[in-house]
Amino acid sequence: MKKWILGLFLSLAHLQAVGSVKVQLKEFAPFRQYYATLSADERRVYSFNLRFDGFVEKLYVNRTYQNVKAGDKLFSIYSPALISVQSELLSSLRFSSQVRAMREKLRLLGVPSVEIESIIQTKKIKNEIEMRSPFSGVIFSKTINEGEFIKSGALVFQIIDLKALYVLVRVNQEDLDFVRHLSKAQISVEGVPGIFNLEFSNINPLVGVQDKMLEARFILKNPDQLFFPNMFAKVTIYQPKQKILILPKEAVLIKNGHAVVFKKDDDSFEFTQIKAKRLNDGSYQVLEGLKAGDEVAKNALFILDADAINNGDE
Repeated sequence: MKKWILGLFLSLAHLQAVGSVKVQLKEFAPFRQYYATLSADERRVYSFNLRFDGFVEKLYVNRTYQNVKAGDKLFSIYSPALISVQSELLSSLRFSSQVRAMREKLRLLGVPSVEIESIIQTKKIKNEIEMRSPFSGVIFSKTINEGEFIKSGALVFQIIDLKALYVLVRVNQEDLDFVRHLSKAQISVEGVPGIFNLEFSNINPLVGVQDKMLEARFILKNPDQLFFPNMFAKVTIYQPKQKILILPKEAVLIKNGHAVVFKKDDDSFEFTQIKAKRLNDGSYQVLEGLKAGDEVAKNALFILDADAINNGDE
């Protein structure tokens, strides 16, 4: 016995071989993946500039990419200008109002408070002042050497705190609304095992002139310094979970731009046109034409396989 389907004869044996699958109502979080690069958080980039002329006597931090903590010694310096201000400070010790003014003057010159207190307690002028890091981070730029004369205003160190980094994601303009309504984002970084959560920061208000791409910015926590600027990564952005009707990709056939399935009806399958949208994992979301629990052919393409039809059992 044979059944008439879509202008083709199929035997009952073939109908049974096709198998069926039910339309399922499932929770699904739509997601999209993008390539990304890591960058220093501009809020954690610090410049250490000298505020007076002087000679570097001792360099404690003598190489780039060295970790420093706030309060660590960077270098000691001899400065005639600082000796003059120290002398004024010691001369004013009898007058509390003047002491406050001299303290503030030294502070504004960048002299660490521990050095100022030492001068007051010992009542002695320091020929060399030890300059300390106001910030914690990694030395990314060093422009001084021992014995060098430095002029006021010179940038001597650039310190970057890597405890958090920017993740810069290039997204298509058409994905703007998708990113705006994200529920979470995760990152995988080449060379670092694992998946890590991201914190959404903002979408930069600039579209590329040539590629029409936007840049979304996320924050990646990095307390153990596993990640570094300019690393290459892949970011997955998820929207909130929603309940949708789902069919596996093999059950849906796209023909002339239309989605079709073979809906089970007793011991036969009926050609049925539906509205469906392909999801990121390859399955299809059913938008119209079927309801939860409906059965369709497990493999729509099999039904149209000429060899399977022509070589079927009677």
